[in-house]
Amino acid sequence: MDKKHFYRVGSHSGAWDDLPTDPDELDSLTNSARKHIEPWLSAVFQAEHLNLLLGRLSYRRPSRPRWLRPAGVSG
Repeated sequence: MDKKHFYRVGSHSGAWDDLPTDPDELDSLTNSARKHIEPWLSAVFQAEHLNLLLGRLSYRRPSRPRWLRPAGVSG
C-alpha cells in the first residue's frame, strides 16, 4: 500500500497520505473509521474470551497429590 495511514477490516478499508489537521475533520474521520473497526474488534475479543473460557472448562483437572489419594489409587 502506498499510503502512510491504512486500515482494513473485513471487506472494508481506508487509506490516507496525511491525516487531517483540522480537529473537526479528524473527528469525522475517526468516527467514520470507528464504525467499521469497533464491531470487528469487539467480535475478536469476544471470540478470544470464549475460547479462553471453553479451554479452561475443558482443561484436565490436575490429579491429587499422592498423600491425598486413597490407598491403592494411582491417579
